[in-house]
Amino acid sequence: MDGVIRYTAGDALTKSTEDALAGLMPGHWVRAADFDERQAQAKQREVALQDRLTAAEQKLDERSGTCEWEDEDGVGTWHSACGVVWSFHEEGPVENGMNFCHSCGKAVTVKSDDHASTTDANEPPCTACFARGCNGECSGDGAMGD
Repeated sequence: MDGVIRYTAGDALTKSTEDALAGLMPGHWVRAADFDERQAQAKQREVALQDRLTAAEQKLDERSGTCEWEDEDGVGTWHSACGVVWSFHEEGPVENGMNFCHSCGKAVTVKSDDHASTTDANEPPCTACFARGCNGECSGDGAMGD
């Protein structure tokens, strides 16, 4: 609403003035008698919008924290803390750009696997195996058995 027009007796009798105002900006001008009601309605809409924004902000606060993901089987199946299982064909959630859990909305953190093997599954377990080509038959110590 842009303003309030207070009509004079001459304006109220002039049909052409009323038609001109209605045609130029319908709904932008309010008669003085309707002004208080329109103001009350606008205030109610403002309060309702603020309530919705406050509720949305509280939901975001409830979702703060992180969702920890773990690759339990080592084949690209990731189990999240919120109970959802995700599968990646290549690499993990961080490498695939998953910054937030699509289930709970929390930030994704990857659980570190402290006892994970540091060698690739396709590599021999020791340098002697690599030189001899024994493919791990020496049990990783370089000494070939019988």
